[in-house]
Amino acid sequence: MASADKWIRRSVRALKTLALNTAERIETAQTAIARGTYDANQVARDVAGQALDALNVWLDGMRVLRESPPSVFIDLLVSGRGTAKVSGAATVRLDESIADMSLLGKTELSSARSTIGATQIDLTNLGSGPQVDGLKIRVSVPNNQKQGLYHGFVTTGSTVQVEVRVSIHS
Repeated sequence: MASADKWIRRSVRALKTLALNTAERIETAQTAIARGTYDANQVARDVAGQALDALNVWLDGMRVLRESPPSVFIDLLVSGRGTAKVSGAATVRLDESIADMSLLGKTELSSARSTIGATQIDLTNLGSGPQVDGLKIRVSVPNNQKQGLYHGFVTTGSTVQVEVRVSIHS
Protein backbone atom coordinates (compact mmCIF):
# COMPACT_ATOMS: atom_id res chain seq x y z
CA MET A 1 0.00 0.00 0.00
CA ALA A 2 1.18 3.51 -0.78
CA SER A 3 2.38 5.87 1.89
CA ALA A 4 -0.09 8.42 3.23
CA ASP A 5 1.78 11.41 1.77
CA LYS A 6 1.78 9.83 -1.70
CA TRP A 7 -1.96 9.17 -1.45
CA ILE A 8 -2.65 12.76 -0.33
CA ARG A 9 -0.48 14.23 -3.13
CA ARG A 10 -2.17 12.13 -5.81
CA SER A 11 -5.65 12.84 -4.47
CA VAL A 12 -5.03 16.59 -4.30
CA ARG A 13 -3.58 16.57 -7.82
CA ALA A 14 -6.60 14.60 -9.15
CA LEU A 15 -9.05 17.00 -7.47
CA LYS A 16 -7.12 19.99 -8.83
CA THR A 17 -7.39 18.56 -12.37
CA LEU A 18 -11.13 18.00 -11.89
CA ALA A 19 -11.56 21.59 -10.69
CA LEU A 20 -9.57 23.01 -13.63
CA ASN A 21 -11.51 20.93 -16.18
CA THR A 22 -14.81 21.95 -14.55
CA ALA A 23 -13.85 25.63 -14.66
CA GLU A 24 -12.89 25.30 -18.33
CA ARG A 25 -16.22 23.61 -19.15
CA ILE A 26 -18.17 26.32 -17.31
CA GLU A 27 -16.30 29.09 -19.12
CA THR A 28 -16.87 27.45 -22.51
CA ALA A 29 -20.56 26.91 -21.70
CA GLN A 30 -21.03 30.53 -20.60
CA THR A 31 -19.44 31.77 -23.82
CA ALA A 32 -21.65 29.48 -25.92
CA ILE A 33 -24.77 30.54 -23.99
CA ALA A 34 -23.94 34.20 -24.54
CA ARG A 35 -23.59 33.52 -28.29
CA GLY A 36 -26.78 31.46 -28.33
CA THR A 37 -24.96 28.37 -29.58
CA TYR A 38 -25.21 26.15 -26.48
CA ASP A 39 -27.42 23.21 -27.46
CA ALA A 40 -28.45 19.79 -26.17
CA ASN A 41 -25.48 18.09 -27.84
CA GLN A 42 -23.04 20.34 -25.99
CA VAL A 43 -24.87 19.74 -22.70
CA ALA A 44 -24.53 15.99 -23.26
CA ARG A 45 -20.80 16.32 -24.06
CA ASP A 46 -20.26 18.47 -20.96
CA VAL A 47 -22.15 16.06 -18.68
CA ALA A 48 -20.30 13.03 -20.10
CA GLY A 49 -16.96 14.83 -19.81
CA GLN A 50 -17.65 15.81 -16.22
CA ALA A 51 -18.69 12.24 -15.36
CA LEU A 52 -15.51 10.83 -16.93
CA ASP A 53 -13.37 13.38 -15.08
CA ALA A 54 -15.04 12.42 -11.79
CA LEU A 55 -14.49 8.73 -12.61
CA ASN A 56 -10.81 9.45 -13.25
CA VAL A 57 -10.52 11.12 -9.81
CA TRP A 58 -12.10 8.09 -8.18
CA LEU A 59 -9.83 5.71 -10.16
CA ASP A 60 -6.81 7.77 -9.13
CA GLY A 61 -7.77 7.40 -5.48
CA MET A 62 -8.25 3.64 -5.78
CA ARG A 63 -5.10 3.24 -7.84
CA VAL A 64 -2.96 4.54 -4.99
CA LEU A 65 -4.02 1.56 -2.91
CA ARG A 66 -2.69 -0.81 -5.58
CA GLU A 67 0.40 1.14 -6.69
CA SER A 68 -0.70 0.98 -10.33
CA PRO A 69 0.11 3.61 -12.98
CA PRO A 70 -2.30 6.45 -13.77
CA SER A 71 -5.01 5.60 -16.28
CA VAL A 72 -7.19 7.46 -18.75
CA PHE A 73 -10.53 6.56 -20.27
CA ILE A 74 -11.52 7.95 -23.68
CA ASP A 75 -15.05 7.52 -25.02
CA LEU A 76 -15.52 7.64 -28.82
CA LEU A 77 -18.85 7.65 -30.63
CA VAL A 78 -18.76 6.25 -34.19
CA SER A 79 -21.50 5.90 -36.78
CA GLY A 80 -20.07 2.73 -38.31
CA ARG A 81 -20.15 4.27 -41.79
CA GLY A 82 -17.41 6.00 -43.73
CA THR A 83 -13.78 6.58 -42.99
CA ALA A 84 -13.94 10.14 -41.61
CA LYS A 85 -11.86 10.44 -38.44
CA VAL A 86 -13.40 10.50 -34.97
CA SER A 87 -11.13 11.55 -32.13
CA GLY A 88 -11.16 12.05 -28.40
CA ALA A 89 -8.61 13.01 -25.80
CA ALA A 90 -7.88 12.88 -22.10
CA THR A 91 -5.20 14.39 -19.90
CA VAL A 92 -3.19 12.62 -17.24
CA ARG A 93 -0.55 13.58 -14.66
CA LEU A 94 2.39 11.22 -14.44
CA ASP A 95 3.50 9.80 -11.10
CA GLU A 96 7.13 10.68 -11.87
CA SER A 97 8.49 13.30 -14.30
CA ILE A 98 10.06 12.08 -17.55
CA ALA A 99 13.10 13.94 -18.94
CA ASP A 100 11.54 14.48 -22.39
CA MET A 101 8.91 13.20 -24.84
CA SER A 102 11.39 11.10 -26.86
CA LEU A 103 11.57 8.60 -24.00
CA LEU A 104 7.85 7.79 -24.21
CA GLY A 105 6.55 4.88 -26.26
CA LYS A 106 3.00 3.82 -27.18
CA THR A 107 1.59 0.34 -27.55
CA GLU A 108 -1.26 -0.43 -29.90
CA LEU A 109 -4.69 -0.46 -28.31
CA SER A 110 -6.19 -3.95 -28.40
CA SER A 111 -9.67 -5.35 -28.01
CA ALA A 112 -10.97 -8.88 -28.43
CA ARG A 113 -11.81 -8.25 -32.11
CA SER A 114 -9.53 -5.48 -33.36
CA THR A 115 -6.61 -3.15 -32.73
CA ILE A 116 -5.89 0.56 -33.01
CA GLY A 117 -2.35 1.19 -34.20
CA ALA A 118 0.09 3.21 -32.10
CA THR A 119 0.29 5.72 -34.99
CA GLN A 120 -3.33 6.69 -34.25
CA ILE A 121 -2.34 7.84 -30.74
CA ASP A 122 -0.88 11.32 -30.27
CA LEU A 123 0.93 12.37 -27.10
CA THR A 124 1.30 16.05 -26.19
CA ASN A 125 3.31 17.41 -23.28
CA LEU A 126 1.10 19.56 -21.01
CA GLY A 127 4.14 21.56 -19.89
CA SER A 128 6.16 24.15 -21.75
CA GLY A 129 9.64 22.65 -21.32
CA PRO A 130 11.19 19.34 -22.27
CA GLN A 131 10.34 17.72 -18.91
CA VAL A 132 7.06 15.78 -18.99
CA ASP A 133 4.83 15.87 -15.89
CA GLY A 134 1.51 15.49 -17.69
CA LEU A 135 0.24 14.29 -21.05
CA LYS A 136 -2.67 14.90 -23.34
CA ILE A 137 -3.48 11.60 -25.04
CA ARG A 138 -5.52 11.87 -28.27
CA VAL A 139 -6.84 8.81 -30.11
CA SER A 140 -8.16 9.12 -33.68
CA VAL A 141 -10.00 6.31 -35.44
CA PRO A 142 -12.03 5.96 -38.64
CA ASN A 143 -15.80 6.21 -38.27
CA ASN A 144 -16.07 2.50 -39.16
CA GLN A 145 -13.69 1.29 -36.40
CA LYS A 146 -14.93 -1.93 -34.77
CA GLN A 147 -16.80 -1.24 -31.56
CA GLY A 148 -15.41 -2.46 -28.28
CA LEU A 149 -13.22 -1.66 -25.30
CA TYR A 150 -9.58 -1.15 -26.28
CA HIS A 151 -6.63 -1.25 -23.92
CA GLY A 152 -2.98 -0.18 -24.22
CA PHE A 153 -0.11 1.64 -22.53
CA VAL A 154 2.24 4.60 -22.66
CA THR A 155 5.66 3.40 -21.55
CA THR A 156 9.27 4.34 -20.94
CA GLY A 157 11.26 1.24 -21.79
CA SER A 158 9.58 -1.60 -19.93
CA THR A 159 7.93 0.67 -17.35
CA VAL A 160 4.23 1.45 -17.78
CA GLN A 161 3.64 5.17 -17.25
CA VAL A 162 -0.06 5.37 -18.25
CA GLU A 163 -2.77 2.78 -18.83
CA VAL A 164 -5.05 3.80 -21.72
CA ARG A 165 -8.62 2.55 -22.16
CA VAL A 166 -10.78 3.54 -25.12
CA SER A 167 -14.46 2.68 -25.51
CA ILE A 168 -15.79 2.80 -29.08
CA HIS A 169 -19.53 2.55 -29.54
CA SER A 170 -22.41 3.89 -31.65
